[in-house]
Amino acid sequence: MWLNQTPSINFQHEDPRFETFASNATRAFAIFWVRRKWRLQPSTGTSFWEAWRGLKDWIWVKLDGHVPEMLEAASTYCLYLEFLILPQPSEVDEWPSMEDVVAPVVLGLERWHSKGNCDGLKQLIVPMYPGQNLHRQETELLEGITEYCPRIEFLDSCDDIDREVEARRVWSVSSETWEKFNASCTALKQFSFALVPFADPFFRVFGEYVKPHLKVLNLSANSTCDFEQYFRDVDGLSDQNSLRPGYGVLASSPSSALKGCPALTTLLIQIDYYVNEDPELEGRYVNADVYGDIFWEAVAEYCPLLESIEMIGSSFRRTYNVWPIHTLTGRTLLVLAGLKRLSALELAPARLTGKDIFEYIRCLSKVEDTMGTQQDIHLEIGGHERATFSLPSFYLESLTLLVLLSQESEESLGASTCRQKPVVHVWNPYRSRVSPPWSYGYLTKDLRTALEAVKEAHPSLGVAVHIQGRDEGKFSRIERITLDWSHPHNQDVFFDMADDEDATYLEASVFEVNSGLESDESDDGEDFAYG
Repeated sequence: MWLNQTPSINFQHEDPRFETFASNATRAFAIFWVRRKWRLQPSTGTSFWEAWRGLKDWIWVKLDGHVPEMLEAASTYCLYLEFLILPQPSEVDEWPSMEDVVAPVVLGLERWHSKGNCDGLKQLIVPMYPGQNLHRQETELLEGITEYCPRIEFLDSCDDIDREVEARRVWSVSSETWEKFNASCTALKQFSFALVPFADPFFRVFGEYVKPHLKVLNLSANSTCDFEQYFRDVDGLSDQNSLRPGYGVLASSPSSALKGCPALTTLLIQIDYYVNEDPELEGRYVNADVYGDIFWEAVAEYCPLLESIEMIGSSFRRTYNVWPIHTLTGRTLLVLAGLKRLSALELAPARLTGKDIFEYIRCLSKVEDTMGTQQDIHLEIGGHERATFSLPSFYLESLTLLVLLSQESEESLGASTCRQKPVVHVWNPYRSRVSPPWSYGYLTKDLRTALEAVKEAHPSLGVAVHIQGRDEGKFSRIERITLDWSHPHNQDVFFDMADDEDATYLEASVFEVNSGLESDESDDGEDFAYG
């Protein structure tokens, strides 16, 4: 193999990891890890690049000041190159500006397209480096990709969605540039909308040009996008504000992007609740209600091959004021139940009821020709009841779910005998403590009675209550209730968890009481009938 025949290479600093890699290389391609401590000495000439002529994957871990020279040499000698990944900026290292990077990258793209053996790159990741005239630089880069990379499959790292959702800025490109890119680059296999403006014109164009190989889509808004700056860059006007119909928090139709994704298997959506907790539109970066029933009906219609849906919070900071998605109801659950390949589902806090979840389980159990043997489901019940201390709806709605299960026989429900057995995790998204007197009655009377009735009606069902601060019939908080039809029943119904510190509960109770999320449906004094 060519790599094992490479002449000895003289580096300023030897690294045993590189020597091990070179001596053990047996794959049909090589990954060239460029680190500052492996910097080539000036004596290294064309013989070095000729030795790497079969290179296919080039991943740069660190950059120095020789970016143009390295890219020029690589695009001259490494004509089999398919993957080029430049490193992320770091606060402790010196980095080139976008002006220094874009021109040699585009020149390299042209060479790999016209002279290479692969008709252009398949993967290209160029991070957002600092610099002047970023709008022009990013436009030039995307135009270069459009012209010279018609077979491009990856423009981002969708596996690391946390990084992308909190990227420093989006591509500052016009809708015209975006349309040309979509018309040319239809071979994409994954893409993240955190890299472009979260806007209806961009959704529409993405959906109009079908991408038959797209498997992974991150349909999240970028939480740090500065639309005021974006409008100045694109329109050339200095009097723009950050609000414009169809853009950012006023975007309304992300579902239109799904029209061009018939082969999609993984859908990712993240919401930073810490940034987005302001109840006024002006203080938020995305209107989460766009991910309601209408959106999920489009998901089921346009993406029938979905296997995984992950809709989660992305904040690394403690969040108390979680606003549920009011437009996401039981309709969404029933629609998603028809996706026969779906094996993993996680939804953000929504105005779901116990009855909604019960009907969803019943519907899932009747679906035929499903793929796989288990469906892992995570649902969060958002909102609060009309109670003195603003009781999270989770407690009464999860109790309603258990009561409904107790009234349905195991045979009639069918969850224990269907091919794809559900494992349903019903989560409490709030961290506040409940009052001790209320918790005593709820735990010793309502919850225990419901659990006993469920066990009698469903002997094959495993139930787990993950609870905090349980002591002599009282508790502080229930984190989640799990209903497992896939595994043998565990006799331990209650699983005690470490109690959070008092300060956490104190802050949570203040914020959550003031959230204003009062239920229109339930009453704290409702009575339940068990089967």
